Amino acid sequence: KVLIKATCDSVLPKLVADDIYLFTSLLQAVFPGSELPSANESALLEALQAVCAEDNLEFGEAWGEKILQLKQVLDIRHGVMMVGPSGTGKTTAYRTLLKALGKVDGIKGDFYVIDPKSIKKEKLYGTLDPNTLEWTDGVFTKILRKVSDSSAIRGVRRSWIVFDGDVDPEWAE
Repeated sequence: KVLIKATCDSVLPKLVADDIYLFTSLLQAVFPGSELPSANESALLEALQAVCAEDNLEFGEAWGEKILQLKQVLDIRHGVMMVGPSGTGKTTAYRTLLKALGKVDGIKGDFYVIDPKSIKKEKLYGTLDPNTLEWTDGVFTKILRKVSDSSAIRGVRRSWIVFDGDVDPEWAE
């Protein structure tokens, strides 16, 4: 049962809708008689619907399922990549999830958005001066320090740093 849950938690969120049926059929063939786990996230689902109502968004089941999958991936990974064409709800999904999580557990959340292709790699991550060996923070490292420092001062806080833009090996690695 644990193996099935772990497999579902890590694989299902990455699949497109057409492949979910194939995946579940495969799991049922490999583990006959086993029940596939369902995400029991009723409190989060209610919070998602409340946030959508507050933000004048229409809550759709498929979109809600994708947000729950995003949450499942965030539970097991530190870095998550959301891929899709512009205008498909990626930004709205993570912002809605962050607000909903705050409603569920009371932990405030912040997000910082960076367009990594708008600046050079050195300005993004920072540089080390070869002569003085002095480090100069880039945009990302400044935000990382701010998040780290504010967590120490203000206590538990959920902070997400979002690289919003086309995936490019220049910054992704």
